[in-house]
Amino acid sequence: MRDIKKIVTENERNAIFTLLTPEEGCLFDEYLPYLCHKYEEEETLPLECVIPILGNPPVISHTHDMDAMLEAADDKAKYAEKVKGIENFLRYESQHGHI
Repeated sequence: MRDIKKIVTENERNAIFTLLTPEEGCLFDEYLPYLCHKYEEEETLPLECVIPILGNPPVISHTHDMDAMLEAADDKAKYAEKVKGIENFLRYESQHGHI
């Protein structure tokens, strides 16, 4: 269940536009009605809703190559930041009665 008390600022809402690549931005725009519907319906954003936009989340494989593991961890952190950005966008829009 989402944290209703967390107020999302306009800056947090707009961060999504700097986080996504141009391709992801186009997909986000295309899937926005679906995302709004799912967010309103479930009061959260399931991971399967963002996979069409961001792809599958990166997996940190067990390897002896520390550089590869660190790079995978960075990719996973960036992915999580994008998911949080999408959620902040939807939460802001919900809090302001746009969805």
